[in-house]
Amino acid sequence: MAKCPKCSSQLNLLKVISLSRVSNKLICKSCETVLEANKSVLSSFGITVAGLFIIIIKSGERWLGFENIFISFIIASASFITVSILFFYLVKLKISKNQDKSNFTENLNPKEKSKLRIEYLKNKFQGKSDSELRQITTDQNRTPEAREAAKQLIEERGL
Repeated sequence: MAKCPKCSSQLNLLKVISLSRVSNKLICKSCETVLEANKSVLSSFGITVAGLFIIIIKSGERWLGFENIFISFIIASASFITVSILFFYLVKLKISKNQDKSNFTENLNPKEKSKLRIEYLKNKFQGKSDSELRQITTDQNRTPEAREAAKQLIEERGL
C-alpha cells in the first residue's frame, strides 16, 4: 500500500496510479510533504501495463478462444485494474528534495485555479477564428472560463 514515508498515512489510490514520468510527484494530504516516485519504475509500469493491454486485446481470440473483441477488452481492462492496484500496493515513494508546492493546482484557491484555466484555454483557442471565438463567448454549454478566455482573446485582437 502506498504510504507517505514521513507520516505513514495511506495515499490516495487514484493519485498514486496516475503518476507518470512527466508528473511523478504528489502531496501527502496529512503532512503536506511533496513525495515523488522513481521515474524508471513508472516507465516500467507504464510499458508493462500498455503491453499487457495490447497483447490481450490483439491475441485474446487466438490464445483465449474468444471470438468477440468485447470480451478481450473486458479481460484487458480487468488486467489493467489488477496491475494498477498491485502497483499501488508495491510502489515506494520518497520525500522529494524539492518541496516547492507552487506547481500543484490543488493548493490554489478557486480564483487562482480559474485564472490558470483561462490562460490554458487562451493558448488552446489561439488558432481559432474570430467568428469561432465570438461563438464560444455566447455558448452556454461552455464553462465560464472558456467564455472568458475567448472574450479576452477577442479583446487582445482588438475586435
